[in-house]
Amino acid sequence: MIDTDHDDIDDFVDANREELIRVIKHSENSYARACAWTLLDAGSDGPELEQLQDELDHIRKEGAA
Repeated sequence: MIDTDHDDIDDFVDANREELIRVIKHSENSYARACAWTLLDAGSDGPELEQLQDELDHIRKEGAA
């Protein structure tokens, strides 16, 4: 069984939030983006994730234009 200590995840996300967001926004590696997104999801509040999703949607629209 996997031992997931949510305090450790929260601490990691708090300490590395900017780096995780940078990976999501700029990495071309889909696995790295998925891992970063999963960590942010586990260690963040809903409104923050919604804001990040909105930013990513905006970036995608700009790239398609």
